[in-house]
Amino acid sequence: MTSSKNEHAGTSGKDLLIELLWKIGAFQFGEFSEGNTSKNSPIFINTKQIISSPNTLRTAGELVAAELEILQTRRRQNLSDYHFLAGIPLGGLHLATALSLQIGKPLLYIRPPRIPSDLAEPPYLEGTYRPGQQALVVDDLATGGTSLRETTITLRSLGIKVSDAIVLIDREEGATKKMEEFGVRVHALITMSYLARRLIENEHISQETYELLQTYSDMQKDKTL
Repeated sequence: MTSSKNEHAGTSGKDLLIELLWKIGAFQFGEFSEGNTSKNSPIFINTKQIISSPNTLRTAGELVAAELEILQTRRRQNLSDYHFLAGIPLGGLHLATALSLQIGKPLLYIRPPRIPSDLAEPPYLEGTYRPGQQALVVDDLATGGTSLRETTITLRSLGIKVSDAIVLIDREEGATKKMEEFGVRVHALITMSYLARRLIENEHISQETYELLQTYSDMQKDKTL
């Protein structure tokens, strides 16, 4: 890792990324429902917006690379060794590509079905691998854990080991706990709690919006207890 990457490893790097995401419109406020997990959420996080800003995408890749380095060098290692990255389409694949270029690890991904008949076929994995190798799953956003779980199941069915996943933002809506029960540790660069604090400290949101975020977050955490 270069010195510039190590500078991104701490709080200042995360704050920089949040500011970059703010500037490209990755955060929207109102009332949103997504899938079966996020119901009436006061925030919509569109991390896929990073593809519109090469600087933001590059910074995200640098930050995640630095976070992985920290996880691997801790006395109590919290990250298993891995042979390649497995990006979850679509948002996770963008991030995984930036990360692959940053750390020099190969990348693969499960091709989404292109036509209905594809659903009946075995999952097709783009990239080179051997059964028994270890993958680090990469996604842009963790909510309820469905995408992480489905990807892990598919990879394991092909003989690929999965012990860890890393995400750019964890909405703290149950994904970490569900995946832990599934034998996968989820590491997050930024949590919803941290994001909310930084947004109000930087005067991007009102006290009322901050309290809505806190109330919603507390409700989601209670559901996972």
